[in-house]
Order: sequence, then structure tokens, then C-alpha cells
Amino acid sequence: MKDLREAYQLMQDNCGIKVGDTVRVLRISTKKEEKTYGATWVTQTTKFIGKEYLVEGMYNGAVILAGVRFPFFVLEKIKDAEPELKPCPFCGEKPELLPSEALNAKWHNQFTVCCSINANGCGSTSRYADSKQEAIKAWNKRVSV
Repeated sequence: MKDLREAYQLMQDNCGIKVGDTVRVLRISTKKEEKTYGATWVTQTTKFIGKEYLVEGMYNGAVILAGVRFPFFVLEKIKDAEPELKPCPFCGEKPELLPSEALNAKWHNQFTVCCSINANGCGSTSRYADSKQEAIKAWNKRVSV
């Protein structure tokens, strides 16, 4: 039994789902062998089928959605968690993610990270990127001077 639990935990660890991701519940687990390893199955779980939820946590071999534990294999990952913005490498203030339109840029539908002077920042910005994730990734790679 211990080897099976360890194998299950290894599969969950490598399933690609993490805290902050958005997932969809595809089904509930009805097989006896699927009702183990930390998943709590009650009749109310059918109301979750087809809906999207933010992953709140991972606990004892289960993925926690809206306070209920689900096994990873009944979930479909819809969207990765938004990465956190690191503080400005120049002044240490908290930056903000902005669409290019907010800065009256000639490029549209792009994003940049800005350490706003209005919020006691230094005014530094990242390059424009095609997605929020790319802009955050570019900002977070910057090195302090």
C-alpha cells in the first residue's frame, strides 16, 4: 500500500497542476480504487463537474478546489497561475502590469510592467510583450544594479 501511495503522489507531483492554476472538473471519481489518497468524495461533488476553479492548495495527494479535495486525474488544466511580479530591481517598489493602451503606446494589445512614479517608484519599465505572462517573465529576469 505504501508503494502505491508513493506512486500516486509522484504522478500528482508531475501532473503539471499547481496552486494558482485554473482547472476544470471533468468527472467525479466513482471507482473504489479512485476514492483514496486524500480525495473526499460526497454526493455534492457532482455540482463541480464542468466548472472552472482556482487551485487553492495541494494536500496529501489531493488538489483542493473550493475547499473540496479532488484527485489530479479528474481535472483539466485550463490556465497557468499568473506569476508574481518581483519588486523593482532599481528602487524596490512594487511595479504594476499595464496594457500598452494605458501608456498611450503606438502598440496595442501588448503589456508592460512599470514601476510607477505616481506610486513612489522610479519609472522604469519592461519591454512590451504579447501576453501578461511574457511581460512578467521579462520583468522578473531583470537584475538589480
